[in-house]
Amino acid sequence: MDTVETWSQDVALAGFSRIPNAVLDQQHALDLSSTELVALLHLLRYATAGSLARPDVARISEAMDLGATSVLRCFKALEDLGYVERKGDDGYELSGLVARLDVLLQRQPTP
Repeated sequence: MDTVETWSQDVALAGFSRIPNAVLDQQHALDLSSTELVALLHLLRYATAGSLARPDVARISEAMDLGATSVLRCFKALEDLGYVERKGDDGYELSGLVARLDVLLQRQPTP
């Protein structure tokens, strides 16, 4: 799919994030509130293969219309659920989320 054909050129130039459908489909099974899900989606924006996600909390805070403390509280909830692990001052590792989704998807009937 050509993104400019689907979206405007300005929207396409602003960039895209790759979000696994399983994250959205399994929101309830992951026990995520809507706010936690949106915070997770923002966190995934900063995830790249082989390195930690290093989110821009100020940017996420502005986008979600929440204070930075609230955004960090959402990240802490994700950590408490075992989906992310904080590394250092500003890095997050996401293997817990991947592992949980793998378990959930193995339980799903094949279409």
